[in-house]
Amino acid sequence: MIYWIIGQPSVGKTTLAKLLQAKIENCLYFDGDDLRKIFGNSYSSEHFTREWREEQTRALQRLIAYIADQKTIDIVIATVNPYRNVREEFKNSRKDVREIYVHKTDVRERENFAVPDYELPLENFIDINTTNHTPEESAEEVVQKDISLSTLGLLKEFNKASRY
Repeated sequence: MIYWIIGQPSVGKTTLAKLLQAKIENCLYFDGDDLRKIFGNSYSSEHFTREWREEQTRALQRLIAYIADQKTIDIVIATVNPYRNVREEFKNSRKDVREIYVHKTDVRERENFAVPDYELPLENFIDINTTNHTPEESAEEVVQKDISLSTLGLLKEFNKASRY
């Protein structure tokens, strides 16, 4: 299974992904910031065009699909992934993708990195608002909303009471 956590910067994607990864046996975790470093992509403006983001997302989708097709491991990935058409192409090409849209209404940090033309998901996604919830509460909400996670028996208490 591929659990793709998407949303603007600083909404809790990474924290949520790490909590889910810790609860899923045989799970590999990827984070957008780490992937940027691995692939040598800087934070320069040329790396933030729509065309560049779409190209990079499709390349990442091919890598994730290849790993998932090995059928030995689940994947949790947290990236901004702002463009609906690219996300929908991937979801429509596979039956094992869960899109988890994470958002908030309060101001935290890194607001200056927000993608102005971010396209909200419209269908076949799990909606998680982290504004007034601890990371553990948000992770439990994902589990409750996703049948495949629920059937794995992951409705355990998330004990840590930290905030994003």
